Amino acid sequence: MSDQLNKDILCLLKYTQQVGSDPLGIGDKLRAKYGMDYNNEEWRELYKNAKINAQADVKIDMYGIIK
Repeated sequence: MSDQLNKDILCLLKYTQQVGSDPLGIGDKLRAKYGMDYNNEEWRELYKNAKINAQADVKIDMYGIIK
């Protein structure tokens, strides 16, 4: 389950990079933390080519219970 979720997350992030969307707010976080001053066109190009890693760890505590 973790492997499939990781694949889905990476696929979704690659898609958002292709269309130029930054749903995680990575650009805002970089600007706030490091004071980066990129214009929109520069940031879009950097974001599209950025390598993003994500990892999900799934832990199922209980199963078979429906409330």
